[in-house]
Amino acid sequence: MTMQVPESVARAYEEELAVVEALRVHASSRLRIIAANNSWLFDDRVKTPESALSKLEMGRVSLREMNDLYAAMLVVPTQKHVAAATDAVLSSFSGEVRPARLTDASSFVYDDIHVIAKLRGRVSPLAVPHVSVLDRQFEVQIHTGVQYAWWRATHDDIYKGSSPAGRSWAAKRASGQARASLELIDGVLADFEGAAHLQKASLSEVDPTEVARGWLQYWSAARRPTDEVRFASTSSAIAMAAGIHPDQIAEQFLSGALDAYVGHTDITPVQVVVIACHLIDGDAVYARLQAAERRLLVTSELVTVYPPLGDAPAELIATI
Repeated sequence: MTMQVPESVARAYEEELAVVEALRVHASSRLRIIAANNSWLFDDRVKTPESALSKLEMGRVSLREMNDLYAAMLVVPTQKHVAAATDAVLSSFSGEVRPARLTDASSFVYDDIHVIAKLRGRVSPLAVPHVSVLDRQFEVQIHTGVQYAWWRATHDDIYKGSSPAGRSWAAKRASGQARASLELIDGVLADFEGAAHLQKASLSEVDPTEVARGWLQYWSAARRPTDEVRFASTSSAIAMAAGIHPDQIAEQFLSGALDAYVGHTDITPVQVVVIACHLIDGDAVYARLQAAERRLLVTSELVTVYPPLGDAPAELIATI
């Protein structure tokens, strides 16, 4: 059951909703394209009558001036993507960034970006049912993934008062403390290189997966796997299980021994690493791979390109 909204407010809301829904058609389609082109998340909503009433009761703004009656959201990975998202929104709509809230440095708040936008100048008057749609302001919020997670976790329970936690000073304080911690996490996610300088050096400065990732330089950019991290982790794991040192595989690449295999489009870069392991130590790698319970993807194409792998034990072959 929802709270009863006064009839006069309900009528005014319905009138404004007609404008907002027409606005939403154009705004959401553009924002969805921005999100899809950049692999960002998109969401939008129209305030409910009760939510609009609650804001009206604050006495600060009328329904027509309520720029978040329709609001949309873009969720980007980290803080370093926020500027690009802001620019993308401002290039698609007329608008401006709402100034950040000035807060006490000791308070636990870090603000997301809010763009106040409209269609005027970006959409033809002929495309809308009434010119008022062009000047109807709406809000685009730009969250990082961390900000969005915090917002989803706290919005209803803490800030909408739908649970006892919303009435608890301690719960609100804990929410603020969590947000402060997430701000630090956001900073690390946005700048791993900078964060890396704060780490204590480990006993080994050489990451074997990064060494393996360097092998991709022997393939053209178009033929490299999209997921370079997966290639690096799989290749280094196979080499380790086979008892082959990464430097030995690097030498195979440097010497040109693998050039003919790198040039084949029918086999994958990981399969070329498998060939390198066999070139280095022959059939002896099979027993080590079996002991490590490591299977290999030996396809018919691989056997055609490198016949010795056709003799690999059946229990070592991964099922397609």
